[in-house]
Amino acid sequence: MNPTRNMLALMLSEAPWQYYVKYETFLHELNHPFRNHIHFLRDTRLAFPSSIFKRYKVIAFYYHDPLKNLYPEQYAYAKQLETFCKQEGIRLINTPNALSNTTKTIQLNLLMQAGIRVALSLPYHTENDLAPFFKQHIPFFIRYNDGHDSQGEFVQGPFYSYKQFIAQFNASTFIENRHLKNTCAIQWINTQCADGLYRKHRVYATRFNAIKGFVTQSESWYIHGNNAHNHQEAHAKQAKYLATELSVDDVIFFTRICNILNLDFCAIDYAYLPSGDIVIWEANPHPALSDKEPSRTRITHFLSQYYLQQLNSTH
Repeated sequence: MNPTRNMLALMLSEAPWQYYVKYETFLHELNHPFRNHIHFLRDTRLAFPSSIFKRYKVIAFYYHDPLKNLYPEQYAYAKQLETFCKQEGIRLINTPNALSNTTKTIQLNLLMQAGIRVALSLPYHTENDLAPFFKQHIPFFIRYNDGHDSQGEFVQGPFYSYKQFIAQFNASTFIENRHLKNTCAIQWINTQCADGLYRKHRVYATRFNAIKGFVTQSESWYIHGNNAHNHQEAHAKQAKYLATELSVDDVIFFTRICNILNLDFCAIDYAYLPSGDIVIWEANPHPALSDKEPSRTRITHFLSQYYLQQLNSTH
């Protein structure tokens, strides 16, 4: 097999819940043809085996995000890899700066500047940082700025006034750790549906294509795994959402978000406003993937198509 016809998937860790670990498993479970064109390499000691890297025309770098603020050692490795790839004419998927700009306030402001509807966001250190929200009477909530609090354990709010914030906010719950750091204030936007529930939609996007992921619902405005409905009605909504493909305009919209953020792959979470307009919550470059069908097959094929396109474009 000609090595230049293959892609290297470079992992610095292999937590079983990370999408790239699952993707490797899915490829083999499904006997997917792209498994013959991608090689998975673990470099958990950060040894940087450049002699191996030189054998490939495409390298995908995999690690947690946001890279620069939370994982400086891995960020330095990724920057070294980026320089190496430029020198060797290798296409790098998942660049270090793209994986660093997923800090909430940075990402949301990049999207806002590009004309995408998102919530207002500000880094939060002291009460003075919240003045724009208080002065304009904008409700907001506090969450970690760096890292993914997938179960919503540390989200506080919404707060509607300075008085309420002072009375109810508990800063002591925000204890920094390896995967969560800094805090931010984000505008609370009411996306309650006509039936009184809140819904979060997800699509998976690359630079060139997008597919539907799922829709979840809850009585809570901040939807996560512990409060999302898991009953027949919710499953029916999910089935209805997945029954149709994204429109051409939708694909253009979601791939544009991916390109604005310079991401190669991400899960985009969004909701509908009462007007029918979309508000984007975030674009997560390291989302959780479902082991269930048809999700397993759909995401495996979706990622493989993108990677194959990157391989073909280098020859």
